[in-house]
Amino acid sequence: MRADLTDFIVEQFNKLGKPVFGVNSAGPNMKTFCFRGHDYKTPSLSIHRVDGRFYCFGCGVKGRSWNDFANYIKVDTLKDDQLPNPFTVRKFNRDRRIARAIDEVSIPWDVEPWSRPWRRIRLQTLQRAGALRWFDDDTRIRAERILFPVWMYGEAKGWVARRTDKAEGDEKLLMPYRNATEMQSKKVLFPLDMVRRMRPRTVVLVEGPYDALRLINFNIPALSTLGTRNYDPSNREDIAEMGVKTVIDAHDADQAGEEMRIEVGISLREMFEVRHFLCPDKEDPGSMPKEDLMRLWRLVHRKD
Repeated sequence: MRADLTDFIVEQFNKLGKPVFGVNSAGPNMKTFCFRGHDYKTPSLSIHRVDGRFYCFGCGVKGRSWNDFANYIKVDTLKDDQLPNPFTVRKFNRDRRIARAIDEVSIPWDVEPWSRPWRRIRLQTLQRAGALRWFDDDTRIRAERILFPVWMYGEAKGWVARRTDKAEGDEKLLMPYRNATEMQSKKVLFPLDMVRRMRPRTVVLVEGPYDALRLINFNIPALSTLGTRNYDPSNREDIAEMGVKTVIDAHDADQAGEEMRIEVGISLREMFEVRHFLCPDKEDPGSMPKEDLMRLWRLVHRKD
């Protein structure tokens, strides 16, 4: 089974007299001139090097695998067992994302892909958030963490990691959360790029990254300030940029959360319609029962 069709694709297009660009780049796609002949100066046909799927940014022609080219031009096709299976493609894309994240911020070098559900969040949601597995052993204690790169507008700003094991004895010496040392925590919202793709008109503002992901798991657009005291008025600009009209303030149901819910709500009212959601006593958006999640879902998606 082929893991990468780069050489095969280049050979096929060379036979057609078409050069292929980006062969040695780190990206997942290469480019060539469209077979429809409309791009004379800038190549517009993008080809995924792993499975050969293609899309032309000029005319919109596309295909789901290399063999779809045969519908338009004369090329050698491949048997099913020669085409990478979906798992191979996903692994390739995942590994590219990890490499890109490590290159752009100081993510620990020994991370690996996260491969199971976490608490009450589906694996698919975790993978969309770019979850990684890391064993934090900066001290004599080795603790497993789930690590999330923090992306804003396609740029990696840092990372946040949470312990997944139960702390006992000396293990309590390692804090539950760790953030990238270079990250400006007051200037980021997590997971902003993921929520932007949801095109929300209403978002929920929460404290922790787990809270945000559990709500997203239920199709509730949610952003985390990465901590009780990390809200900054500049966060409003990033929320407004998405076209959001309403923000639902959903801090934890404890004294610190109640204080911040009032303080943050006053700040948000300068730019948005603000609603408040009260979590059950001693609960937070990540731990509250499903019936409360549905109550919040209805508040987010209600039509006024």
